[in-house]
Amino acid sequence: MKTGAVLGFARAAGKLRMGRIAVERAIKSGRAQLLLLAEDAAPATKREFLSLAEAFEVPVMSEVTMDGLGQALGASPLAVVCVTDSHFAKELQASRG
Repeated sequence: MKTGAVLGFARAAGKLRMGRIAVERAIKSGRAQLLLLAEDAAPATKREFLSLAEAFEVPVMSEVTMDGLGQALGASPLAVVCVTDSHFAKELQASRG
């Protein structure tokens, strides 16, 4: 299944967090199962969220762009998104190839 479709299903199911504050809270609370970090995000944003993901042992997928994340979710460009459901996270990781 394509990344955009999986993200859409995750959002509809309430298993997706979008934006810096919501994603940071999900990571720190232990709910984040996968972090999607746009490859074209600002360097400071990348450092911050890679550090958080490492500290809280959250896998990171960065083969996405800000425009791509936003378009897939019907939103403006997004630098960070996380999935809070392990099944959706596994499906997204499988779609990498």
